[in-house]
Amino acid sequence: MKIYVGNLTAKATEEQVKDLFSKHGAVEDVYFVNDKATGEPRGFGFVFMPDPNHAQAAIQALNGYELDGKTLSVNEPKDKKKVDRGPKRGSRPQRPRGGSSRGHRLRR
Repeated sequence: MKIYVGNLTAKATEEQVKDLFSKHGAVEDVYFVNDKATGEPRGFGFVFMPDPNHAQAAIQALNGYELDGKTLSVNEPKDKKKVDRGPKRGSRPQRPRGGSSRGHRLRR
């Protein structure tokens, strides 16, 4: 089962998070998400646990857990398709069709 882990500090390591989750069951993998441009950590990552019961126990135990002075957000990841992020950067709102957006113009 995939588990979202958010609000990680820049000092947090994958090994540190793996050790934390291993107290609740077997951990297959841990990875942090890095910024594509800078390579710096974005402050969140994912933990994979094969047993859903252990994963649920880890979520309940570690959501709100303090690590390196920050409170972790631990839960099941949200479905990407359902997240509305608004208009894409650089896109403009559509003008209403069928008329001028400036009102009536006088012709000379």
